Amino acid sequence: MNDTQLIERLAQADSYSDGAELPDGIWTLEAALQEIERRAGMQTQKQVGLPTPPPKKTPRRWIPAIASFAAAVAAIVVVAAIWASSSDEPDVGGRTPLEVGEALNSYAIAGDWEAARLLYADGATYTNSVGFGLGGVALNVPMAETIDFPEPEYVDWDGDGSITLFDEQAALMKESYATGVTRFLSCSQTDPSTVVCDLPYEGYAFRTTNPILLPTTYTVVEGRITSQTLDASEMEGWYYDTNLRIEYQEWVRTSEPDLEGDLFRSFGSPSITPDNIETHRELIAEWRAQR
Repeated sequence: MNDTQLIERLAQADSYSDGAELPDGIWTLEAALQEIERRAGMQTQKQVGLPTPPPKKTPRRWIPAIASFAAAVAAIVVVAAIWASSSDEPDVGGRTPLEVGEALNSYAIAGDWEAARLLYADGATYTNSVGFGLGGVALNVPMAETIDFPEPEYVDWDGDGSITLFDEQAALMKESYATGVTRFLSCSQTDPSTVVCDLPYEGYAFRTTNPILLPTTYTVVEGRITSQTLDASEMEGWYYDTNLRIEYQEWVRTSEPDLEGDLFRSFGSPSITPDNIETHRELIAEWRAQR
């Protein structure tokens, strides 16, 4: 009996009322179900031991195209990542001298000398007519040149094994970060290649009450500083109050006595290094808050 005959006989049985005697050859619902179960069992037995055929694959002509596109995108990303990681120069070529001065100010506030250094040309020069801050020695030298600075006042911030004028600039910026400076430079552009900046040191923890004028002239070519000239003869005021520095050191001695030896090189002279700069920043903020 095939499936069609089974269905026909079951339909004939359905046309009789309940309790009526069914003619021979007509199947009841129960008989039909038993037949279905028997056939299902036979089909299961036939399938035992046979491997499951793999699903039929429908060709996808767009898969190779997508794969090629994905590979191309991945290649572009890799090349861009390699270029970004290997390039030491940011895209600063379009910056005006004023924008360079403002960028220096922002990097100083953030303590990011690494970014600030990239604003300088490798052959940038430094001129200081009266030797302010450098033992009274007038300078007109390449900033990358090794200078015999006194230790331990100067630190090798870039870790190249020597101390240069770049390290001195790094020290000024790192100190501004550690001491809470909110404006390091105040600049104005005087011509297409020159920006002149004062050192206001706003927000500086040890700042004097007098205004500070210490004009520095930066020559900028294609977005990079090629020369920096400090004219200390025009300086007015001073940028720190020694009494405030001493007050901070005494506070550290009382509150964190184990740290004093690592944070100061002499009485009232903080020693800010790569190892302790964050400690200074936290302690100075705490000291200022409780004054």
